[in-house]
Amino acid sequence: MIERVTFHRFKQFADRTLEVHPGVSLLGGGNNAGKSTILHGLAVWEFCRTAIEMERGVETFMAGEKRQGLGLGDDEFSPINVPSLKHLWTNLKSQKVDEPDGYTLKIRCEWQQNGADRHLEFGLSLANDRLFVKATSSDLAAGDRIPRLAYLPPFAGMTDREPRLRGALRRRRIGEGLAGAVLRNVLLDMQQRNLTERQRLRGTKSKISDPDLRSLRTSDPWELLQQNLRRTFGAELDITPFREEYHSYIQVQVLKGTVDGFKLKRHSLDLVGKTAFVDADDEPSFSNHMTRLRARDDIAEGRFIAHLLHGRWRAGDFRTLANNHVSQASVGRTVLAGLQVWLPPLAEQRRIAERLDEIDSRRASVADRLGRAKQIVTRLKTAVLAAACSGRLTADWRDENPDADSVDDPLRILSGQRRRRAEAVNVDLALPDLPASYVTSSIGAASERIEYGTSRRATTDGDIPVLRMTNIQNGAIDTADLKYMTRDDDWTVSFLPRAIFCSTAPTARSSSESRLSSAAAGPRRSPPTSFACSSTPESRIRTSSASGLTLPGGACGPSM
Repeated sequence: MIERVTFHRFKQFADRTLEVHPGVSLLGGGNNAGKSTILHGLAVWEFCRTAIEMERGVETFMAGEKRQGLGLGDDEFSPINVPSLKHLWTNLKSQKVDEPDGYTLKIRCEWQQNGADRHLEFGLSLANDRLFVKATSSDLAAGDRIPRLAYLPPFAGMTDREPRLRGALRRRRIGEGLAGAVLRNVLLDMQQRNLTERQRLRGTKSKISDPDLRSLRTSDPWELLQQNLRRTFGAELDITPFREEYHSYIQVQVLKGTVDGFKLKRHSLDLVGKTAFVDADDEPSFSNHMTRLRARDDIAEGRFIAHLLHGRWRAGDFRTLANNHVSQASVGRTVLAGLQVWLPPLAEQRRIAERLDEIDSRRASVADRLGRAKQIVTRLKTAVLAAACSGRLTADWRDENPDADSVDDPLRILSGQRRRRAEAVNVDLALPDLPASYVTSSIGAASERIEYGTSRRATTDGDIPVLRMTNIQNGAIDTADLKYMTRDDDWTVSFLPRAIFCSTAPTARSSSESRLSSAAAGPRRSPPTSFACSSTPESRIRTSSASGLTLPGGACGPSM
């Protein structure tokens, strides 16, 4: 264990020796007394030891060895945050004063090894903005153990939104002690360098060769970071693609799942089969996290099919029907087409769908009122607490009991109770035995076509609206944040009724429960259209239904 530390021209310590007590040492002092400087000095000493050992070997630390300095750029110096390398020196002056070897900053650690005193000193020199480090003094012998230090710096500056920053601004934030303010920028840089290297290794081939891939996974910082996160936490980082012409802030999310080699299984069976219904007189595109059903108008009502599928999801049927892929769970078109369902006559399908729409509307209204009631109760609790803390709540009681004992124990901070989410009311319809006019049919037999949606990239520009998972909000289709595609020669326009069925579980970024709706219907217009969600790749089944989502100039892309 280190017993003594000596600093020469390091930050505010021109010359200072400190004794380190056995066990736990407590550093105390006012502002700018040097508490952090001591920790920074130990971090720099450990950095020098690690860098030299990796480049020159541990033998260079032995007594009597001829040593050469190791040159480092400012981007390679990482133990502590400094605006520039000059900030390591006292008064920012790195020039030689009376040091015989030219190394003007020195940090020396001393300890005992088997009863014998041992020391190792590192010197630092700055020339032409390049840092040179060297073991300037040592009495170590072969077999001696060198202490290893771990410095955990304070981490400040992280906010809920982080813009893309250039190098100068990043260094300024780090110099201000706000390392957290550039964390997402660093992660994005690591990911982009990884993608560039992967593209280089792939070249014109369809995939990276196995030897190159193994080498990448053992050397690339982004690969190593993701592997450590998977092994340690069962999670990995997911960075939303960043384009400076469209995006202002970097979005990084943590995805959890099951580790499978170098991949993380992120599927969620809970989402497979969720359904939403939409009427529209246009043909919007939709993301490949959804499957669209378009029912046959001669035997099936689109809204009835949507409610029917959503009911099967509520019953948990799709958990046993879904396929578990590496990155998601899904219900394929073949499985969906073979699903057996009861089909009443068309007129009765419409009556059932209207009744279920009414129930869903009432349920949403009740949930909304419950939410407002809970907000009122919360405000009441806040008012009561404020009155209690100010003394107004018990003013009369204190007047009536002037001799009552005061409270001796410290007051504890009351934590607010977590709000409970308003639970949806499940309504079970008691139905009699099915009439003889009902027939058994499969989804495939009742469908004119089942097809996946497009995976083409959508932006804020274009003339074809794209329906994505994020547009399904709170039981309705939300068109406030639509993305668009540009029409080209490969784009097929059709204006036909439809239903959308989510057949695969979205990735963690888009699979939030709040982003999926139980069912949704737009204003009634024609021709009819319906949408349903079952998980992720999208398919369509043509169906006859009422009408309604107003999306300008919609179109459906070619089958992907």
